[in-house]
Amino acid sequence: AFVRYFPETGHTVAGNFRDYFEAHGGLDTFGFPRTDAVSENGLTVQYFQRARMEWHPEMANVQLSLLGSMLTAGRDFAKVVPASTSPDLQYFPQTGHSVHTAFLTYFTSHGGIDQFGYPISEETTEDGFRVQWFQRARMEYHPELPAPYTVSLTLLGDQYITKNLAASGWLTPTPRQQLIAEGESNFSYSPDARVHNVALMAKKLNGTMVPDGGVFSFDQVMGDVTPAAGWAVGLVIV
Repeated sequence: AFVRYFPETGHTVAGNFRDYFEAHGGLDTFGFPRTDAVSENGLTVQYFQRARMEWHPEMANVQLSLLGSMLTAGRDFAKVVPASTSPDLQYFPQTGHSVHTAFLTYFTSHGGIDQFGYPISEETTEDGFRVQWFQRARMEYHPELPAPYTVSLTLLGDQYITKNLAASGWLTPTPRQQLIAEGESNFSYSPDARVHNVALMAKKLNGTMVPDGGVFSFDQVMGDVTPAAGWAVGLVIV
C-alpha cells in the first residue's frame, strides 16, 4: 500500500518517508509517527518518536535531522585522545570521540554514520543508565532487556517536540486516508537511461499531495534537468 496509517498516534507515513521508514528499521528505529508530513522552514519533514525525517528534492532522498546535536547545543563533551581502531573500538577524528563494545556493535549493524551521524560524546551515565550521544541519536544501554533491545534509542523526536512544537497543532490526529483510484504503467524494453529517469521522477513524485483546488506543476517537481541534478542523458519521445 502507498500509505501506512498508525492508529496509535493517528498519523500516516506515506511516499518516500514510508519507503525510508520501512527500509531502515521501522518502529524499532523510529517509533510511531507523531505528525503527518508537514512543511517547516522550507522543507517537507515528518516527526517520529525517535527522529525527524527531511525530504530533500534536490537530491531526491530522505535525510535524518541532527536531533542529537540540536538537543545538546551548548553542552561541552570533552574529546578523547585518539585510539587505535579495534574490533571493540572505533575512533572518529571528525568529532574526537570513540564508540566501543555494545554501542559500536549496534552502530555498525544499524546503519552507521548514515543513520546516526558521528558520535558527539563518549559513553557516559545519564538518567541512571549508560548512554552515548550521536549527531542524530542517543543510544541507551539496558542489560535488563532482551538481546534485541539491550541497546535502545532515546525518544529524541518526542523530546524535541515537547521543547519546540507543543503548540504547533501538528500532533493532532488526522483521519485515515482512503484510496480513491490507482493506475499502472509499463515501460518494459526501455533503454537504461530512460529507466533511470522514470525511476528518478517517480521518486520525486512519490507522496505528492495536491490539495483541493490546488495547482500541480510537473516541471516544478522535476526541477533542474541536467546530469548534475541526477538525470541521465538519453532518448526522449517528441
